Amino acid sequence: MEQKPLHVLLIEDNPADVVLTRMTLKESGRMHELLVIGDGEAALAYLRVASPAPDLIVLDLNLPKLDGFAVLEQLRGMPAGGRVPVAVLTSSQLAEDRERALKLGAGAFLEKPGSLSGYRDLAREFESLCQQLA
Repeated sequence: MEQKPLHVLLIEDNPADVVLTRMTLKESGRMHELLVIGDGEAALAYLRVASPAPDLIVLDLNLPKLDGFAVLEQLRGMPAGGRVPVAVLTSSQLAEDRERALKLGAGAFLEKPGSLSGYRDLAREFESLCQQLA
């Protein structure tokens, strides 16, 4: 049975991280419709009118205009936003950032890998997330 592509919203301002995350999502074994938005305010504006809502949001914490924590907090206050799974993908290794993101409703807290081989491991994590959404 053919699986429908997931609609993924990537909220990321670093062009290099966008390219690597796009490759990682493709490598995860499922075709994805990927929309990239580069700042927190624009992402929330999109999410207020998006129909249908994305199947998954991949969210960086360090964003211009509104950081990822503010995006997550406001998203969870939206009627449809509480149901959208969010995977935080960040360079932060701080335990308090992980705890705060999970407390605000993130379903996963993933660290941006420091190498290409690390992105292969990340692809497996995305594959697992996608299986949960299927």
